[in-house]
Amino acid sequence: MHASWHSQLLSETIPTCGHLAEYYNDYLVGLTSHFNPIQDKNPRINLSVPSNLLVSTNSALVALQRIKQSKSCGPDLIPNKILKTFAFELAPVVCDIYNTSMKQGIFPQQLKRSFVVPVPKLSPPVSIEDDLRPISLTSQIAKVMEDFSLRSLMGEIRDKIDRKQFAMPGKSTTQALVYLLHIILAALDAGHCFVRLFFADFRKGFDLVDHNILIDELVNLNVHPVIIRWITSFLTNRGQCVRISRCTSSWKTVSGGLQQGTKLGPILFAILVNSLLKDWQGRIKFVDDTTAVEIIPRCSPSLLPIVVNEISTFASNRGMELNHKKCKEMVISFLKYDVARLNTICVSGLPVQSVSSFKLLGFILSNDLTWNSHVEKINKKANSRLYALRQLKKAGLSKTDLVIIYCSLVQSVVEYAAPAGSNVTIYLSELIETIQKRALRIIYPSLTYEGALVHSGFRTLVARRKDLCKSFMHKDLIISMLITIH
Repeated sequence: MHASWHSQLLSETIPTCGHLAEYYNDYLVGLTSHFNPIQDKNPRINLSVPSNLLVSTNSALVALQRIKQSKSCGPDLIPNKILKTFAFELAPVVCDIYNTSMKQGIFPQQLKRSFVVPVPKLSPPVSIEDDLRPISLTSQIAKVMEDFSLRSLMGEIRDKIDRKQFAMPGKSTTQALVYLLHIILAALDAGHCFVRLFFADFRKGFDLVDHNILIDELVNLNVHPVIIRWITSFLTNRGQCVRISRCTSSWKTVSGGLQQGTKLGPILFAILVNSLLKDWQGRIKFVDDTTAVEIIPRCSPSLLPIVVNEISTFASNRGMELNHKKCKEMVISFLKYDVARLNTICVSGLPVQSVSSFKLLGFILSNDLTWNSHVEKINKKANSRLYALRQLKKAGLSKTDLVIIYCSLVQSVVEYAAPAGSNVTIYLSELIETIQKRALRIIYPSLTYEGALVHSGFRTLVARRKDLCKSFMHKDLIISMLITIH
């Protein structure tokens, strides 16, 4: 992404980068300005704090030693290198700060501030409101404290969260995709039916979160009052300023939302939508990505429009809303006759677009269940990164460094969610293999592909995919026996 992407968004009314930062901050704050201030339903008195909710100095030491020095520091301007280098000396201080905040139910106000860094969703961005993703840069000490509270929170809710919510420790996008494909393929193999899917998209998902409703959900899950009190303080009176390039906006206080970039954000959003589609068997969730699946026997009506209405009602009751433009439906059918006209799915009174392919969790699902579109996408993405590999080769990087870069930037793209697309055709498999062949030709120009494999210690991508699938099936116990047989 070119450093001056923001220049695309400047205009007569927003003439400079500083004006853009101020405008965007006003926009983000305005999204939740209609929400009522959070109500503290757990007063800070007469609450005994169990010892298991506190941390030891050793836990703080381990957390500080795990800090990545390459990460940018937050608004407190404390370099991560300092926190990691002096972890032994700082561990008792961090431990005391966290335990005191848990006992008093007060998250330090100085640690609630964050820089919001807009990241363009496309290049070049066209709309300030739609094409920018706000990522929050918070204090590293705050993240360490979040991590402590996250462990306590998970201990309280692990068995209460929807089992088909895959954004949880021990689960993954790969599991979600494999489970979805299993539902579809098992139904189609049984015959006499077809599949209809609805891909829900919540408008400004993390930004449109009413804190009062979120706290109510925590109460409904019987989370310990001490944890609820701490999270209430964590969410209250958070300050932010937008930073674009070297320009920053003024500081403002937000009335709602979950800042993207915090460790608690994804789990808290999962809690917010925990009861969504609880009575609908065909559901897959990953934080704010929700997919409803319907298996429709031949000559039967579709119930999915009713389900979508329930999703819309669920969202509106919580101050959220579905994004009509990004919600899609897909029909997968291999019946020998045309599917009868299906009743229309509507969002906000407008019909939802029916698509032949959809990008779900970074994986392109097609209604003919072939992987051509997905392989084309990963080839395009991987080949663009091979260009960077060539440039680094010209710059004189060693072969060892180039191999590491290939594994990080290219191989990771090719093998993402490999178990979900394990049944690619021979033609597509060979097409994927050419990516690694090109990469090794860049790194070892004088060797054959077979020789480069031996020299680098790599194996063919075909062999790696087979091992990834075997490892996935053993590790995930066939996705917990396919989520206990649906």
